[in-house]
Formats: sequence, structure tokens, C-alpha cells
Amino acid sequence: MNCYIHHEKSAVGICKSCGRGLCQDCVVEVGEGISCAGPCEEKVRIINRMVEGNARVLSTSNQSMRTAALFILILGIAFLIFGAWQYSIESDFLATFLMVFGLVFLGYGVVRLRKSAQYPVADSTDSKS
Repeated sequence: MNCYIHHEKSAVGICKSCGRGLCQDCVVEVGEGISCAGPCEEKVRIINRMVEGNARVLSTSNQSMRTAALFILILGIAFLIFGAWQYSIESDFLATFLMVFGLVFLGYGVVRLRKSAQYPVADSTDSKS
């Protein structure tokens, strides 16, 4: 592949913004990538900031998913306890209702906790907090 601007020179890299081949004279290193000298430099800086921001958002999202799953698990346990307590007083619809919802919340919390482990985790080297 040859340089987009200097057709006689071999390309040493590809611009992260426009995807054109660049020779040593045209290339500019911009953080985590290279760009055309001039026209694409700011675009590549913006792309790099977006990637860093996405890593932070991913980390926050994973933490929120785990927190929500734990809250649902605790809620399920609480419903089961209140249902069992109500059942010990009087076996009625309310006790059954509480225990069924407790089991539903408990099952949903376990599923959410297992699914949150499947989400990708951003490398600490990728994001600069």
C-alpha cells in the first residue's frame, strides 16, 4: 500500500479517522493511534476520548448491574422471610403470595448476577480515570 498523498512512497500506517495509507512524512502519532498530518488529528483525538469514555461507562455499568442483582437477591430473601413468618401465623393467600414473589426475586437476582459476569471488563490500562 502506498501513501494517499505521496503515491510513490510506501505507507507506514493507516489513519484511524479516514483509513487512508500514510507515509512517514504524512503520519502524526495521536495518543492511541495515528492520523493524517492536519486534517484528521482532531478527529482521532475525539475518537480516543470516546474510547476512553466508553471504558469508564462500561465499568460503571458493570458495577450497577452487580449492585442491582444483589439488591434483588436481598429483596427475594426478605420476601421469603416475611412469607414464612406470615405462614407461621396463618396459612393464607398473603403468605403464599410473599413466598412466591420471594422465589421469583431470588431466581431473577441469581440470573442477573450470573449474566453480569458475562459483560466485558475494561482494562485498567485502557482507561485513565
